[in-house]
Amino acid sequence: MSYLLFIGVLIILTINFQHLLSVNATTTDIGTYWTTQLNIAVARTSTTPTLVSRYFALLLSSLWNAYTDSSILIENDRIVAANYAAYNTLQSSFPSRQINNMQALKAQNLLYPPTNSNLYAQQIGTNAANQVIENRVNDGFINFVDYVVDYNVGKWQPTPTAFTPLPLTPQFGKVKPFVINDINDYLLSGPPQYSSNEYQHDYLFTYNYGSNSAITSPLRSQDETDLAFYWSAFLNSVSPPGYWIQITQNILATTKINLTTKDILNIYRTVAFALNDVGIAAWNNKYTYNSWRPVTAIANSTYTSWHTTYNLPQSSSWLSLLDTPPHPEYLSGHSTFSAAAGEVLIQFFGDNTPFTLITAGYNGYNATCVLTTLYGCSYQPSIATSASYNRTFSTISSAIYEAGYSRLVGGIHFNFSNIQGIEMARTLGKTVYTTLNSGTLGE
Repeated sequence: MSYLLFIGVLIILTINFQHLLSVNATTTDIGTYWTTQLNIAVARTSTTPTLVSRYFALLLSSLWNAYTDSSILIENDRIVAANYAAYNTLQSSFPSRQINNMQALKAQNLLYPPTNSNLYAQQIGTNAANQVIENRVNDGFINFVDYVVDYNVGKWQPTPTAFTPLPLTPQFGKVKPFVINDINDYLLSGPPQYSSNEYQHDYLFTYNYGSNSAITSPLRSQDETDLAFYWSAFLNSVSPPGYWIQITQNILATTKINLTTKDILNIYRTVAFALNDVGIAAWNNKYTYNSWRPVTAIANSTYTSWHTTYNLPQSSSWLSLLDTPPHPEYLSGHSTFSAAAGEVLIQFFGDNTPFTLITAGYNGYNATCVLTTLYGCSYQPSIATSASYNRTFSTISSAIYEAGYSRLVGGIHFNFSNIQGIEMARTLGKTVYTTLNSGTLGE
């Protein structure tokens, strides 16, 4: 059966962005402020990872362009230009709560002090946002895809528990990247043969470790169960791209390097572009191979003869620990998002950069407005329900590999999709970094 899918999903949100404009005009860490506000919107609306990566790329592109285009202005006015750019970009991404930009910005004193150069800054910021948005109108994101579910062995089909009839954003793999020239340079050879040792080993690992039952997955430790949920990034979280924006924020907050506003924006920009482009690369692989998820391979009794042929266990009662996302298995999105962003951070700060992350996998964001000296009215992560969900990493690489591993013990991926995804994404992340950067931070 053929379904016509409109993939340029327009999420109708109920976010009022009035509170986002409370940033003081003299604030220099505008990158952290606006990425936090976007993460809040994502957590409140359960926005899909592909959309999240796109929204961060749009936001940081606007911020960067407005700040660099206003270099002839004083610093405060450059911040005003960036604020206008960020606000208008977010308003475009979340359009359901339109407010009068000028009145809102004036009400929040973002035009203080009222100077001619300040008005010019407003124009620069507005133009920067409009240009970024206009440049992406025909990038392929709103294209239609006529997706046909293939029920043959090895192919994606609707999965429990939601049984979403069509997979998410199948057009995303054909969207124009922000940095990478040819996304097909990152199209891999596909899953291994069923008879290979690699496939057999990885199937059995997910079968034994990834079930939602302690009886059918007795080998999985409590820590492995915890980390599966810690990295889960499902409903009411900031999604996998948002996790790595949070990690970037945490590293920036503790770095001893003397960073300028331009440095900070460039770091966020490079991470955001890597997240967006690796999402495109991962989705290009997903919808080239349309591979089935573990729950289909393991639990669907329709394929009993396949299990017999390859001597693989089958269990109709097997369910993954985590709910299976509605898109193909190969490659792992979480592994690729993590590896690309992590590689960018390694290039900037070195691998031996420790950080602690409170994830939104359990706790989300609370609704309390916290007043701080930098941001005015802002929102902060709520307290984790257990200390085990605040994980500390001694290296960035350890976080990359744990994020990928979490999908195996969560039962929603095979390890070949994880390892191949990490390798591809680290290469892509390094390419994004080298394309955008030269020189040394703090110069």
